Amino acid sequence: MDEVFTILDIGCGGGRTISKLASVAPKGKVFGVDISEDSIEVARNYNKKLVSKGKVDIKLSSVSKLPFEDDSFDLVTAIETHYYWPDLEADLGEVLRITKPDGIFLVIGGEYLGSRFDDRNRNWAKKIGMSLHILEEFKGIMINVGFKEVEIFEDYSEGWFCAIGKKSVI
Repeated sequence: MDEVFTILDIGCGGGRTISKLASVAPKGKVFGVDISEDSIEVARNYNKKLVSKGKVDIKLSSVSKLPFEDDSFDLVTAIETHYYWPDLEADLGEVLRITKPDGIFLVIGGEYLGSRFDDRNRNWAKKIGMSLHILEEFKGIMINVGFKEVEIFEDYSEGWFCAIGKKSVI
């Protein structure tokens, strides 16, 4: 990537995804948010050099009220986090708000209904309060909040999916 990209990783956890994103966008800036103060501390420590160079910024925040202006990010990622969001539809709307026109939202997850690991996923969802969806339902929610060109890719044998949506140019 030669362009200057502004990227956000929602639910950044320990910061590995932030580090990978920074490596593929050397002229860009990567932000991370997480609701856990412990995760923020770990992510900042993991990305200490990138933070000190100003290439990475990691903030404490809920997906429900992201601390960014409208149309701020070229790429927004959510890796293994969307099933913990308090209100999926409203929170996807918040993601849409901060995504630039023509920007991309990428979701990767391993827990969903219809997976080869359905029994495990349903058990986890009950125990830890996850919200699970059938992939077509998830796609429909993304479309309903305003994402365009939504595609879902599933690797059933591994029990993973990837959803990609684009914010249309207004």
